[in-house]
Amino acid sequence: MKLFKKDSRKQYRTKAKDFSPLQFNLVLPGRELLPGAIFNTSMNGAAIAFEPQRLPNLALNERVRLQLTMTQSKKIIMVDATLKHLKNANDNVICRFQFADPSSLAKNLDISLMSYFNRREAYRVKPDINEPIEVDVEWNGGSTQGRVIDISLTGMGLGVKPELTEIPSYPEPVTLSFRLPVSEKTVMIVGNTVHPRPSGKIILYGIKYDWGQTENSYQQESVITSYVICRQREIIGRIKED
Repeated sequence: MKLFKKDSRKQYRTKAKDFSPLQFNLVLPGRELLPGAIFNTSMNGAAIAFEPQRLPNLALNERVRLQLTMTQSKKIIMVDATLKHLKNANDNVICRFQFADPSSLAKNLDISLMSYFNRREAYRVKPDINEPIEVDVEWNGGSTQGRVIDISLTGMGLGVKPELTEIPSYPEPVTLSFRLPVSEKTVMIVGNTVHPRPSGKIILYGIKYDWGQTENSYQQESVITSYVICRQREIIGRIKED
């Protein structure tokens, strides 16, 4: 049953343009900037993915400089940081940095961005409006279909039409099945619903993944990782073109 036809896409569009509220770049020798894709942030540090072809050889505990750009105000903050961990993830290297002076960062951040740093928060991206992601949702005794509003490595915002909102609002496990544009494989994740609320013409459900109950969780996480990086780079590229 196809619940989301092309003529109904507009009601799921939250913004006319792709938007990234902040951007981290690694400052390379010669002041060249290497754009990164954000995985999570807190006032103490951030995990950022870079293309390995351009990333210099960094040693653990090496001091680096990051450039933080706040998209809306165009304000730039230079952040001194220390590399604490790195790992390969598909065609990217994810670096976890610890900020040298969190208090200085807090003083210079736009107030509207404080929520991104108040706790270690996984960075969410919105799907391309021309590539909507439909999700089959199943639970004990029921099933329905929704559409991804935003997605991260820890959860997603799921939009469901009001007439199809029989999804349990209490923490009963649900199984999500969907495909992301970066892979032909179907992602299947167990999660729990949190904070259902009306949002325009849909009911918006927060879904928190339960990786411990998800089979082949590493493979599922890998696909989402690739998608989050890909979308951030697409969005950053379009912002620069504008």
